[in-house]
Amino acid sequence: MSARIGMACVAGVVWLGVADAAPLQSHIGVYELTMSKNRSDSGIAGVSGRLVLRVTDSCDGFAQSQRMVLLTTSADGEQVVRDFNFESWESGDGTEIRFDSRDTANGTEQSRHSGHADLSAEGGEGKVVFTRPEPGELPLEAGTVFPTEHFKVLIEAAQEGRRSVERRVYDGSGPDGVYDAVAWISKPGTPTRDTEVADQLKDGDAWNVQLAYFKPATDGSLPEYEIAFRLHENGVASDLVLDYGTFALNARLTRLDYFPPDCNASRP
Repeated sequence: MSARIGMACVAGVVWLGVADAAPLQSHIGVYELTMSKNRSDSGIAGVSGRLVLRVTDSCDGFAQSQRMVLLTTSADGEQVVRDFNFESWESGDGTEIRFDSRDTANGTEQSRHSGHADLSAEGGEGKVVFTRPEPGELPLEAGTVFPTEHFKVLIEAAQEGRRSVERRVYDGSGPDGVYDAVAWISKPGTPTRDTEVADQLKDGDAWNVQLAYFKPATDGSLPEYEIAFRLHENGVASDLVLDYGTFALNARLTRLDYFPPDCNASRP
C-alpha cells in the first residue's frame, strides 16, 4: 500500500478552511476509517483505522498535524499496520510552507520527507528545498498554490457560487507532491451525516466538494486519487471519502473539539 494514502489526507483534509471571509476555527477532529469500496484486483481484503487531525490558528498562519494509523489485511491474510505522520505550517499569505512527513509499516520506516517551500509572491514561481531524506530542490511553476491557499480558493469560490476550480497544488508530501487539482462544488446543502458531531456543525454554510488529483502533463488519464467531503465554512471537514481507484475509505468524524488560537503553535 502506497504512502500516498496518508498524504492524500494531507491534501484533502489537513488543510481545510482558510477563508478571509469567515474565521477558521482551531480544532481537533477524530475520524474512524472503514473500507467502503474494494475492487477484486486490489489485493486487499480489508482496511480499518483512525485519523486524528489538529488544525491551529498560529496568528501568522496555520499549524497542522495529522496522524493516521491503518490496519490493512491483504487477500492472502497478511496484516500490516501503517502509521502516517504529517506536520506542517503555512503562512497566512500562502507563500510559505514547512513540512515533515513520516510513514512506517509494522514499525519500519518507509519514507521520510522534510523541508520547506517558498513562492516569490502570490501567484509567482517558487521552489521546494528538502532537508530529508537528503538535500535537494524542486522548482515550482508560477501559479502553484500550497494546500491552505488552495482551500481558501475553494471556500471563496463556494461563497461566490462557482461550481468548479482548477489549480496546480504542491501538497508538501515530498518530491512527488505536485498535482493538478480539479474541484467540483455543490450549492450549500443538507447538514452533515456524521451524527456524532452534527450539533457542532449545524451553524453556517457547508458545501459538498469532489476533488480529483492528477499528475501534471497526463491529459486524459485517470486521477491518482479523489476525495469527497463536506466543507464547512469554519474549516471543518465531515462526510469524508478517500477514493484510490481500486478501493475507497469512509472517514466518519466521530469527535470534534474546538480550541482558541495559539500564537506559539509549534512548526516543523
